[in-house]
Amino acid sequence: MSIPPTLIESLPFGPSKLYSVIRKVETKIPMNIQDVFLRLQGNTGPIHIIEMDGKRTAMTYSDLVADAKVLLGGYQAQGIPVGAPLVLQCRSIRQTITSLWGAILGGYIPAVLAIPRDAASQAIFEKALESLEAPWVITDREDSAGASGKRVLPLRALTREGPCQVVTGQDDDPGMLQFTSGTTSAPRAAVLTLKNLLEGGIASSVVVRSGVTERYISWLPLSHCFGFIANHLVPLVNGFPQLLIHPACFLRDPAIWVREASAFQATISGLPLFGVEALLQAELPEDADLSAMHICFVGGEDISPKPLWDLEARLAPLGFRSCTLSPAYGLSETTMGVAYTPVRTPLRVDAFLNDHLRVGDRIFFCEPEEDALIRVSVGVLDACNIVEIRDDEGRALPEEHLGHVIIRGSNVMKGYYPCDAKAHSGVMADGSFDTGDLGWFRRGWLTIFGRCKNIIIHNGKKYLVTDLERTASGEDEAVVVAQGILTGETQPQLVLFGTGSEDQIRGAAKRLAGYWHLSPSYGVCLSRLPVTASGKIDRLALSFGLEQGDYAQALFTLGNAQGEALTEDEAEMAVLWSQVLGIPLASITPNSHFVLDLGGDSLAMADLHWRLEKKTGESLEPEGMPIDLTLRSWTRYYLALRKGNK
Repeated sequence: MSIPPTLIESLPFGPSKLYSVIRKVETKIPMNIQDVFLRLQGNTGPIHIIEMDGKRTAMTYSDLVADAKVLLGGYQAQGIPVGAPLVLQCRSIRQTITSLWGAILGGYIPAVLAIPRDAASQAIFEKALESLEAPWVITDREDSAGASGKRVLPLRALTREGPCQVVTGQDDDPGMLQFTSGTTSAPRAAVLTLKNLLEGGIASSVVVRSGVTERYISWLPLSHCFGFIANHLVPLVNGFPQLLIHPACFLRDPAIWVREASAFQATISGLPLFGVEALLQAELPEDADLSAMHICFVGGEDISPKPLWDLEARLAPLGFRSCTLSPAYGLSETTMGVAYTPVRTPLRVDAFLNDHLRVGDRIFFCEPEEDALIRVSVGVLDACNIVEIRDDEGRALPEEHLGHVIIRGSNVMKGYYPCDAKAHSGVMADGSFDTGDLGWFRRGWLTIFGRCKNIIIHNGKKYLVTDLERTASGEDEAVVVAQGILTGETQPQLVLFGTGSEDQIRGAAKRLAGYWHLSPSYGVCLSRLPVTASGKIDRLALSFGLEQGDYAQALFTLGNAQGEALTEDEAEMAVLWSQVLGIPLASITPNSHFVLDLGGDSLAMADLHWRLEKKTGESLEPEGMPIDLTLRSWTRYYLALRKGNK
């Protein structure tokens, strides 16, 4: 079915809503993200780009379609088989989106991955390539760094005019891969289908106003679902103008977001939590006009209301209205969108009593008090999915009960690559996906409490608790690993529990440090460990007990289990790392790797970059940064900057 462009242009609402109606009325009509993209041919809506070096370029959606077809012809001329995974490693935003859409049109499965910086990140990259079964690597780098010995194709060899054949896909065909944080054993790529991509674009269009041409602005990496889905795909589905800023530009100067949003008269954007903090501390232009901003999503776990209120107050003189910042919840596995705070709605803050809560328990809410726990709700559900709160046995729970957050809907991934019978897809038989989060509903709004008991997120990485405990436990002594926020601290701490001696727990900490590069902060010796009704160790009870202060008198510091002490200068740098990554100082050693050991990513690196520039007063150029991302190397770099010997 062909939809005349004149019909779309005459509608009082965006095309995404039209496509949604069509799918509901006539389910037999093939409609996926390929169809929507191809219908942009002739669309003069602009895509503005500010590249890493500050250079500005612009293209129309029609240009993007034409350029993507040129690249598709190049892919096909190289004999790349349909269905092959393509790893995209481009410095340029324009080249990234062009090569990605060319791949989608050709029935390939693109994945945007960062270019390796050193041996450690090269190892991660190699694992990603292994998980994709020898993919093709598409790059705009002349030296093709990080892809030595692989099937590498430079973009310049693919951009020669030639014939191309669009490979029409079905709804359930893979559309692209989104790498998640995964586990430490191997990277995992969520397979998003062509239908997933369209449904994700439609669902996140819920904030689009009828009769208004929204204008999107983003500086988030296109390798993140927050950057690609929310701030590139959604405006593309609607044909709206978008401004994409390279993340390096924001980390050099956070005020660029304010200046460009003002000049562009942006109406929709998004910020991670560190972006909120950066803007709070940045020197902002007094003549900027942010009155056009309709909504700005805020993504992240454990969102505190105060920074959001502070930023809105700081931006108020620039026309930024109250309740514009909107907490939201999404994952790569769900094509980003799950829940969002409705436009112009005040934050909902849940204060509740922690009386040894367990999965399945009712939550008792109260007024904010000194000993109350606080969580900010992430809002109401996107129309494309259904969320259930379930107990440990998989039974649905009523509102105001703590349970596992389970999602089912047209936005849920097909599975983890390669999605065959031999691999664990990550999706249940009924199409549901267990997020690994605990949460509840209250008056129709979803609130995320934290991670479930079987997975620990520490320093940005996911670990199976059973794996850690097998490593930590000795022949005669079982050690239990738990995580919780201790009284007086703001970040979750890794704590070891046992029924033996302090020396046994310190030995367990050393084993974890040696194998997993983890440094638990504290240990606790108990006469017996809490158990569930079925006799299993109740790790959730241990975590709640930590947050409640039940073990305050029994805690002892494990210190740096990895041994080597920090110099005074390294300690100063470690403080910055601790602030950026939200981890205890005890976790950081001179040889700790920012990414491999401590879980840093491109957004965290941007945060560190910004803090160093603020601290030194010097402009940091990417080419001058150390290739080795260890604390020791960064400390030397910092000292050189401070002495003016870059």
